[in-house]
Amino acid sequence: MPKLYIEDLLIDELNEAKMSSHGVTVTEVLSVLDLDDYEVFANPSPDPDSSRWVIVGPSIVRDFVTIPIDATPIDGVYRPRTAFTSSRRQVEAYRRRRPTR
Repeated sequence: MPKLYIEDLLIDELNEAKMSSHGVTVTEVLSVLDLDDYEVFANPSPDPDSSRWVIVGPSIVRDFVTIPIDATPIDGVYRPRTAFTSSRRQVEAYRRRRPTR
């Protein structure tokens, strides 16, 4: 999958609260983009209401964070649904694409 052009993430009270429930802050989520060392994957969830893509990458706080995202009407701007510590499987998928990490 080609890397999506992600210029910004749309943060609101709802997704901030969901991130917080997983111990992840907005600053940490934005750091994943700032570090520019992330990969975007199609979301493997079979739930048709789940996000289409997930970002997996390192943050300033922990090794890897997963951020399910939805497109917005603005090109390059996506809305995270939440964020959480990446699973072992997600980290392995990331490392297959970036073996030096």
